[in-house]
Formats: sequence, C-alpha cells, structure tokens
Amino acid sequence: MQAVHIGIVGAGSIGCFMAAVLAQQANIKVTLVARSHQLGSLQTSGISARWPQGTTQQHYVEVTDSAVSLTDCDLIVIAVKATALEPTLRELKDLIPSRPPLLLVQNGVGIRELAATVVNNSLYRAVVPYNVVQVQPGVFEQTSAGILCLEQSSLPVIKQLADAFEQGPGVQQFPDIHTVEYGKLLLNLNNALNALSDIPLKDQLETYEWRRILAAAMREWLLICKRSHIKPFKMTNVSPRLIPWLLELPDWIFLRIAAAMLQVDPKARLSMWYDFVADKPTEIDFLNGAVVRLGQQHQVPTPVNQWIYDQITKRRYDPQQVLDPRVCCRLLGL
Repeated sequence: MQAVHIGIVGAGSIGCFMAAVLAQQANIKVTLVARSHQLGSLQTSGISARWPQGTTQQHYVEVTDSAVSLTDCDLIVIAVKATALEPTLRELKDLIPSRPPLLLVQNGVGIRELAATVVNNSLYRAVVPYNVVQVQPGVFEQTSAGILCLEQSSLPVIKQLADAFEQGPGVQQFPDIHTVEYGKLLLNLNNALNALSDIPLKDQLETYEWRRILAAAMREWLLICKRSHIKPFKMTNVSPRLIPWLLELPDWIFLRIAAAMLQVDPKARLSMWYDFVADKPTEIDFLNGAVVRLGQQHQVPTPVNQWIYDQITKRRYDPQQVLDPRVCCRLLGL
C-alpha cells in the first residue's frame, strides 16, 4: 500500500491518541503540530495509546510547532476544540495549499459549515464518541466505550486512516455523518449543565432536578431532529428517544437501571467545567447554542436550551454564582 503523510493539528488528548494509532502503521508518516510548550515533553516521552482491547507501542512521531511541515501532507486532521477551529484554519490558510483534504474532529453541529467559510480544502468529518485522558507522560488512554465515527469517503488516504483504526481501537464509517453529529450532540447537552452544577458528573447525574433539566433540553433537540428528518445515531445502549424518559425516573429506580451510566470516576467532570476553571472560551455555541439556532430555523421552541446558553454566558462574568437545581426547575416550569 502506498505510503501517505498525515498531519495532525492539535496535541490535546484526542490529537495525540490519533497520532499514536496512526503511527503504528508502517505506511503512514505522522506529523503532529503542537504548541511550543508541549514540544519538549512529547519529543522526550514519545506517544502511545491505550484502549479497552489493546495498546500501541511507544512512537516518536515528528512533533513540531510549525505548520510549514504540513505542506506535503496527503491529509490534515484538525483536532483542536471547536472554539479554536476558525482561528486555527486562518493561521493554516496561508501556510498550506488548498490541495490536502481536511478531517475535522470537533464536537458540535455546524463544524463543516464554519470551516467552509475560511478554507477551500475538501472537508470531511469525524466524531470521537469516547473520552481520552493522558494517564502518564506520553500515554493517552481511552476511558469510555465507543469507536471512531468517520465520514465515508473514497479517498485512499482516508481509507488508510480507517484501516489503521480498524486494526486498533475500532472505526465505523457513515455515508451521512449528520446522524452521528446529532446523536453526539444529544449527549453533549449535559456538558454545560455539568459546568453550571459545579459538582462532579456522578453527583450531578444522581441529582433528580439536574436530570430533569437535561431531559427537557434533550427533548427540544429530539424534536428538532424529527423536524429535520435526521435520526440521531444511537451512541449508547439506550435509544436516543428513551434517554430523557430514563433521566426522569425517580432516584430509586434510576440509580438501579442506570448503574452503568454512573460508573465514572467520582471526581470526573466534563470539559466545559475545566474551561471555566481555566477561563477559556466554551463550546456552548456549538452545543446548546446550535440547538437554539436550529430550533429557530425549524420553528421549534427551545426555552430550556436558551436558558442554559444564557446561564453559561452569565457564568463567565460571575464565576462564583451558585445555582439551586430545584429553583431552576421551578423557573423553567419543570
């Protein structure tokens, strides 16, 4: 098989995990573009990946802080957060030709549309439905179930990327990646609520009122999906339309039926909470904000997602605010 060069922009957990999986293939050269402060540790430790059924060997991939190294790539994977997508593409636009296709690996809806306003490259989507954490220097571990969801393509380089993941942590290809984007967004609607609750994920999911708010936000999104004639991909063992029903069960039933859902690190929180702590921009515009925008487009009222969006905006200016979920439910009429 012909050798290919794949560049990865973004040396967060997902970008490094993908680099390690791809680098184990002899016919794939990987270049990882990282921030300057990351270079030393990645160059010293190398990169390896772990997942429930396997692991990669330690690889010393090319790590650089210069996008000039990407000029001869056959494919460039953009693995930065959605909030950094536009500025990252603007930086790359003048450094790379429009020839190499871009694979966009971000959470949220509207990612491809945003990228298309900045670059002229062919654009493809991938969705990572699982969490990845760095468990020790250079070692990136998949900590939840799932396999890479990849937009189907006839491009040989994307087929080689898919083959690498097929031999590793797994991949599934989709002719319509929107179904996956919409299914992942259903689950990601809890990201903002976890930040607003200011408590670990396990505690939040064990709190009936927070679950009621999440269920209401999900129902708004599911109605938009129905109006859009898009069936959200089933990302968990539970059908998307049943998840809100499950969340609204009384504690004594929910805690038994949803035991698997609650098997998370007692201290774990979702990414938006960490964005708050680090005073970074959040992905709210691509999550609950996308629900509000598409609700307006399809004439579906979205008062709960609008409230969540507004609360996240306020929280940035008043990080000390504390929300009582019972009061919030009453305000929302739940």
